[in-house]
Amino acid sequence: MEGSTSKKKQNGKVKIKNDFKYGNYRNYYFKRLGAGNDQPDLRIELMKQYPECFKDKQVLDIGCNSGLITINITKSLLPKTVLGIDIDGNLIDAARKNLLRQKTDFSLAENEILCLNKVIFRKANYILTDRSLVELEKPQYDVILCLSVTKWIHLNYGDDGIKFLFKRIFKQLRHNGILILESQPFNGYKKRSKLSLEILQNYKSIVLKPEQFEAYLLSDEIGFAESWCMTDSEILKNSNLAKGFHRPLQVFVKS
Repeated sequence: MEGSTSKKKQNGKVKIKNDFKYGNYRNYYFKRLGAGNDQPDLRIELMKQYPECFKDKQVLDIGCNSGLITINITKSLLPKTVLGIDIDGNLIDAARKNLLRQKTDFSLAENEILCLNKVIFRKANYILTDRSLVELEKPQYDVILCLSVTKWIHLNYGDDGIKFLFKRIFKQLRHNGILILESQPFNGYKKRSKLSLEILQNYKSIVLKPEQFEAYLLSDEIGFAESWCMTDSEILKNSNLAKGFHRPLQVFVKS
């Protein structure tokens, strides 16, 4: 998700109003795909190469935005259930509308429409205020998606927040469960670091950089057993993604 700001006048002065400090950008998919929502999403195309990762699995999508990835995964890869969560209630409303629109699309096959009954969207902040609650988490998902979310968690909550994210994900995954991670590179953080004083302070204090995520996730502190990348040379070659969105999908496996 990508962030933005708007301006408004207050007491005769222009004040910066940050509406999207969590990357809860309203037209994210349009920006990412470059030509609107009808273009295939590279991430979905890559996931389709690994259907066994999703079929009959329970899936959590963290930072689902307006739900297009969540819905398409459900239609294409036949998971058992899918929960999409986002911190922004307006985006969850949009996701529910997109889901209803799909359910009433008469061009869909009956089995596709039935699959969509497996999707739930819920407003939630995955980063809990009481970080000690992570110790109470129980395994409940087979697959957790964390796509283009880490930058925003890192900027808003610092290293403590990103570590909590990974610890909670690991705790919530079942045996042989997988995390599918699309992290943003650190050089993209700076542009958004001045959205607020708190974010700027977090940015300056970051020690655990994205290029270190893999080693951290595989370390004893988190505990994933192995990692690999979803890739397909033909899909990557033919992708029309906007600049800056050719990022790998890294899979981490819990033993």
